Amino acid sequence: MPKSSLKDAVELIGIAAIVASLVFVGLQIRQEQEIAIVDTYGELSQSNIELTFEIGEQMDLWKKGLGGENLTAEELDNFSVLTAAVTEYNQRVFIRWTRLGPIDPGVAASRFAFALYVFPGLRREWESSEQWGSHLDTARGIVQRLTAWESSVNGYLEQYDRENPPMPTNKRYIFWDY
Repeated sequence: MPKSSLKDAVELIGIAAIVASLVFVGLQIRQEQEIAIVDTYGELSQSNIELTFEIGEQMDLWKKGLGGENLTAEELDNFSVLTAAVTEYNQRVFIRWTRLGPIDPGVAASRFAFALYVFPGLRREWESSEQWGSHLDTARGIVQRLTAWESSVNGYLEQYDRENPPMPTNKRYIFWDY
């Protein structure tokens, strides 16, 4: 076999090996992303179960607070804790869908904004709190603002205020289902 043919064959084998390794790396990245999606979905599902249970334990307070009724100081503290947990859960859904998909994160923001539109007590808590738009970035150990979350929710809320859609006749007090 001439040297040029041997050289061409070795180069061809080298190119094939590079292509095969790139395909392998691509498949590995895809598999890791799918694992991350499943892991975060499991965490969100568990959080949803715990949150729904906690609200179910305090359903009278939850309905009263959402409706904007006057609450005692103790009730207001408990309602604030519940709204913070619900808001945080919706933020985490928004972050997950922003980073990993598969759903448009605007769905979480628009549903939460509609709940703010429907429930005056929830809206009061949203508007009176500075903490909704921040979270601890554990990788960096710093608190980061979630301006995309805030902007998206407030944008949808402004749209609902402008368009004034009809209030639902049967209000869902557990208004998140994702």
